[in-house]
Amino acid sequence: MTRVGVFGGTFDPVHVGHLAIANAALDELGLDRVYFVPARRSPLKQDGPVASAEARLAMLTSATATEPRFKVSGIELDRKGPSFTVDTLEELRGEGDLFPCATLFPRQYCVTSRSTACTNDRPLAQSHGGRRGRCCGR
Repeated sequence: MTRVGVFGGTFDPVHVGHLAIANAALDELGLDRVYFVPARRSPLKQDGPVASAEARLAMLTSATATEPRFKVSGIELDRKGPSFTVDTLEELRGEGDLFPCATLFPRQYCVTSRSTACTNDRPLAQSHGGRRGRCCGR
């Protein structure tokens, strides 16, 4: 089965740290591809993104263009309101064995029943009770 990383966030702006996390996920988890999924609005942030949805999508497309295993999906930008990982996983579940890569998952109990959740090492995750640099799964 195809192993697919799902990397969500506002990507406002996308930066080298995002690309490093995605590259590490490709290598360390043996993924076939990583989807970058920009959120319309994060449920964890009071203010919305500074850059428009179109600008963030264009930035991601440009930043990921040289790695053929990176894909950009606008599915969360098409939704109204905050984006939740569990909803995105439901939409992507036909793509393969899903490995969402993020700092923190709201409704994590739902996420791990549909995928193997992988988190990166980021201080915010600790302050919200998230796990640092781990995968926890089904």
